[in-house]
Amino acid sequence: MPQLDYGTFIPQLVWLFLTFVALYLIMSRVILPKIADVLEQRQDRIASDLEEAEKLRNQAQEVLETYEREIEKAHISANQIIEEGKNKISSDIKSLNSEFELMLEKLTKEAESSIHDIKTKTNLEIKEITSELVHKLTKTILNKDFDQKNIKIKIDEQLGKQAS
Repeated sequence: MPQLDYGTFIPQLVWLFLTFVALYLIMSRVILPKIADVLEQRQDRIASDLEEAEKLRNQAQEVLETYEREIEKAHISANQIIEEGKNKISSDIKSLNSEFELMLEKLTKEAESSIHDIKTKTNLEIKEITSELVHKLTKTILNKDFDQKNIKIKIDEQLGKQAS
């Protein structure tokens, strides 16, 4: 094997050294800077993506907080509107109840007055009819003509006794 021949060993070492130096120079000057650039770009892109992700997460958090605040405001506003509605309905009901009570009281007074008027009128008519009936009956049955005024007085006395 030529690699083990001691006569060619020194030139092989020289060529090994020259090849190693050339390969080292090519690697250090050309290939390693390109790899370093690619790795740096990748690192920069990863860092940029992480920064962008952090910004987006912060924005999403802010949007979520704003949304929650708006929801809370909406709940508060809705509760206020509901409370105002309840209060308005309650006051309307109270107002309508008081109006109804006044109207009912007025109608009751009118009905009582009407009943009293009808009762008074009916009593007067009953007295008149009764006095005429008694006058005619006494005249027909007893053949006596009593004074109509006296008959009315006696009827009033009898009705007064019954009322008490």
